[in-house]
Amino acid sequence: MRILNGVATPTALTITWEAEPGFAYRIQYKDEFTESTWKDLGSDVTATDVQGTKTDDTVGGIHQRFYRVLQLSPP
Repeated sequence: MRILNGVATPTALTITWEAEPGFAYRIQYKDEFTESTWKDLGSDVTATDVQGTKTDDTVGGIHQRFYRVLQLSPP
């Protein structure tokens, strides 16, 4: 699984990743790579197709942010 795309506007970033239908995914972020703790980006997403998407609408004014996508067990 990998992140395929990130589409940015001045106030949001939509992330698209490879997914397996039926699996849940958790998107996490941190503003500095050296931070020890990842923060969850809202609720988990259950994939219905081979790609998953999630929008981070908290990026306004942030110059960088690091993301990771975790595949969880099927629901």
